[in-house]
Amino acid sequence: MQESMELFFDEFNIDKLLDKLLTNIRQLLNCDAGSIYLKKDDFLVFHIFQNDTLDISVKNKVNKMRLSLNSNDLIAVRCYNTLENITIDNIYDNDEFDFTGTKAIDKHLDYHTNNMMTIPLIDPETSVCIGVLQLINKMNENGDLIPFATTEKDLIETISAFATLSVLKLQNNIFGMHSINKNLLTLNRELNEEIVKYKDGQKVPQDFSHETETIKSALSSMKIQNELQISDNRLFEESMNLILKNIESIDRASK
Repeated sequence: MQESMELFFDEFNIDKLLDKLLTNIRQLLNCDAGSIYLKKDDFLVFHIFQNDTLDISVKNKVNKMRLSLNSNDLIAVRCYNTLENITIDNIYDNDEFDFTGTKAIDKHLDYHTNNMMTIPLIDPETSVCIGVLQLINKMNENGDLIPFATTEKDLIETISAFATLSVLKLQNNIFGMHSINKNLLTLNRELNEEIVKYKDGQKVPQDFSHETETIKSALSSMKIQNELQISDNRLFEESMNLILKNIESIDRASK
């Protein structure tokens, strides 16, 4: 659990984070299976499903599996819209929600979904819901199915808050890196325009303090994010390549 707390959203690596979070949460609460949906536009988009009995972990790479937020007969959507935990002791005895999809998957995989807890992922600071966590088939230490205990309510709310903050932290990191790279790309374009002017015989300013400060700012942000271990390797590589291009452009323009 400590590991999942320390994990701080684009499509590139969100599934890696969710996979680790779901694994740790299921282990902590001793659940055989589980899934996570995140809100995108007017839908809950399925991102990951895990099942120990079937020994599978399924990730939605293309974001095709999604639930309309108007489908309030689906438990995940109801949970998201009401911001309430919903616990079902036996989905096959429940008439309140439409479990047609779950039952079809059960039949296809020769599995039996029994109990289920669906939990909204709410930002504790803004009260905004970013998605839904589903835990399936809670068991005791002997592997026997048992109901979700009401005494676990506080623990589950704490876990969902940490999961939400982890996703938001990663999302903010990605947005920050995209902003850095956008600035670096703009800088590179401006520098190349200066080089063209130089080749055309126009005077090129020899003071590159603005360009230097932009690069220094980017490097500083990258250093902080790396120290906090919230880095995205792909975006960091993109940043470094842009920085090197800018340095080369400055060097050419100043000669």
